[in-house]
Amino acid sequence: EGVLEVDGELVITTFIPLKARYGYVLVALTGITTNESMEYQNIALYNEVTNLPNLESFLKYMEGVLENPDLSEYTILGSNIIDFKNVNNLIGESQADELVKDIASYIKETVPFKDVKIFNTKIDNFVIVFKGLKSMDAIIKWANETVNLYRQRNTNKNILAIDLKFGILNLENEHKSL
Repeated sequence: EGVLEVDGELVITTFIPLKARYGYVLVALTGITTNESMEYQNIALYNEVTNLPNLESFLKYMEGVLENPDLSEYTILGSNIIDFKNVNNLIGESQADELVKDIASYIKETVPFKDVKIFNTKIDNFVIVFKGLKSMDAIIKWANETVNLYRQRNTNKNILAIDLKFGILNLENEHKSL
């Protein structure tokens, strides 16, 4: 929040970055209620297609994670739809959005652990942050099953080969105390 001069008066203003399809727009809101402010914050922090937390939410979450004295508790799994632009051109934006929603639902319903945070950081990127993961075997198995499932996915009576890639990063403390 900040104060702006509007028509010679000082007005309390809420500044909210809104994610647009190709970047961000900073919106200044004056004279809004707390409920309206929360609604705009949700727009700024959630993907409009999947309603999952977006890149901005991920970055805020990771700020908190990086303050944790034991980073080794965290594992990050990133996923990307390969050549999503071509998929979008082939089947159209609305069907491509439905595909992304389908992938988001699949991730939410099938990810093998409960203590996770799922983010849709870009339209074709998902990030899952695991806390307290003891073994990556179940995650690797799940990622491979997901890749195989989407290789030949039926969309409106058409078979569409979707390539997904996953990457895993274990956070580690730079210096461990003895």
